[in-house]
Amino acid sequence: MTKQEYIQIGRDSMKHNHNMQLYARQKRMQKRLTKMLEQAANDLVAALTELAEAFRKAAEKMRVVKMKYSDLYVSQMPTSVTWECPHCGMENELSYTEFCAEYGEPYDWEYTKATCPRCGETYCLGNQEWE
Repeated sequence: MTKQEYIQIGRDSMKHNHNMQLYARQKRMQKRLTKMLEQAANDLVAALTELAEAFRKAAEKMRVVKMKYSDLYVSQMPTSVTWECPHCGMENELSYTEFCAEYGEPYDWEYTKATCPRCGETYCLGNQEWE
């Protein structure tokens, strides 16, 4: 073998070694880029999911705001009437039926006279508070 052939073999060997190093380097870079792209894709999916949830909640609030509302009217059946004598503080209580029989219907109660069974004083029935 000639000197030129040995030199060529050495050059080819160096070139091959260099190519192998470039290939290994390229593979490492490709792995890093793949990891970075996967992470970026995961971050993007998470951000889009969060954004979609925020839009869903906002849309739900908009539906509630645009809804019409209705007032509620609760019917109740009175069972008793309680009041205090303004003179002696005695608490009186009658069933609603008995109270209406003695003092009339609710629209008649204001300014109706009542007498306390304990102290005998007369007073007027005042404002009504319904519970």
